[in-house]
Amino acid sequence: MRTAVCTGLLLAITSAASAQTATFTLRLRAELEVRDPERPAQALEALPLVEERVRTVIDGQHATTELVQVFRNQTSARLEGRYLLRPSLDARVEAFAYYIGEERIEGEVLERQAARQVYDAVTTVRRDPAILEQTADGEFTFRVFPIEPGEEKRVETTFGEWLRRRGEDVTYRAPVASPSASIEILLRDPRARDLRSPTHELAVERIEGGLRIRARASRGRPEQLVLRYAIEEEPWTPSVWVHRDEGHGGYFVLSLAAPEGYEDRVAPKDVTLVLDRSGSMSGSAIARARDAASDVIRRLGATDRLNVIAFDDDVDPLFHRPRAADAAVRADALEFVARLSPGGGTDIGFALRRAIEAQAEGPGRPQVVIFLTDGQSDAAAALEVAQRDRRDVRVFTVGVGDGVNRALLSRLAAVKRGTFTHIARAGDIQAKVGHNNSQIAHPLLVEVAIEVEGGVAARCRISSSTTSS
Repeated sequence: MRTAVCTGLLLAITSAASAQTATFTLRLRAELEVRDPERPAQALEALPLVEERVRTVIDGQHATTELVQVFRNQTSARLEGRYLLRPSLDARVEAFAYYIGEERIEGEVLERQAARQVYDAVTTVRRDPAILEQTADGEFTFRVFPIEPGEEKRVETTFGEWLRRRGEDVTYRAPVASPSASIEILLRDPRARDLRSPTHELAVERIEGGLRIRARASRGRPEQLVLRYAIEEEPWTPSVWVHRDEGHGGYFVLSLAAPEGYEDRVAPKDVTLVLDRSGSMSGSAIARARDAASDVIRRLGATDRLNVIAFDDDVDPLFHRPRAADAAVRADALEFVARLSPGGGTDIGFALRRAIEAQAEGPGRPQVVIFLTDGQSDAAAALEVAQRDRRDVRVFTVGVGDGVNRALLSRLAAVKRGTFTHIARAGDIQAKVGHNNSQIAHPLLVEVAIEVEGGVAARCRISSSTTSS
């Protein structure tokens, strides 16, 4: 089976083929790093974890996880801690809390710059700020001060994500640091079967409302919990879930299973890489952009077409239009990318317009633009280009470096029906480019329309394959 997921007016296809090519694995983390403010140069061992508990509810394919960890300060010093949580690329922290003695402090999730400003202001008056900052896609940090000698610091986080499906298989992963962690999962999906885990032994019990799963480490010291299960359903049978996070609007997800062999209808695609070489990309940012672009070039299929455009306040295209991605074209593209060096201003709007205009004419091939930039440009001008364009070109934005304009790049991707990915560190390139590639590698269906009458979804119309999800 192959699956389609329709969220609002979005249809996503996950194929068996993409499951075979997506071999990257992101290392999950949930840990507390510490330092002694009086001796900042002194390296300290991680605080021992004295308690860990995981409670998860999987409703359809949406997982909500509550992770509780308790760390003990066995030193005689007052310490400052940095809690790092990386549950997955797609996860979003919904709530977090920690304790000062018996007092429970509920926190707030902020972007990096705002979080650091609040933290620095509050710690100057020796208070413990409740701030969680998002430092990259799927990665969050929380700074805590003080951790008193002998204190047990309790941290609670709640995060949610839509679980991706590859073929028939759905995979749930969560960071787990202790082999004795208490793990319990409630799976509410009548389609689920063939539950298994490569990391833990499972005890499955059928209860009212679903399946209760208890897990314990089967061997060694696991760094994560992995649960896999298969979904069985007839082709093109719609399944709908409604979900709403507290404080946010609700949404629904419509899932369809395509028949086996449907991947034969996948059309080759045109991919245009647009790389920012402006002065703001100096240092590690341009290096990450070159590495990420090279990774995309190497992943293209033999029937795809490729172009590369470098830009600052002007544009420099490798080709006039995308060319067949044979060995010679790939070699030219890799050499072109390797020569890029930063300098000049930044005009994302001009580069986006030129990239869209350079697409081949005519229907039948998905047209994808992948923008690699820090987003430091005139936001209004860039958005105007995206909003005025009516061509069937999808834009995937990749933010590189520390000073990324996340708001602009996220909005550009949303307007042009793509996704935004942030690469904060060089070590994230393979995992995140691979993750992004899996979203565009096997396009099948487009022009999905949902007609709603009186609060009831009356019809979901699906047309033939021209672009990706």
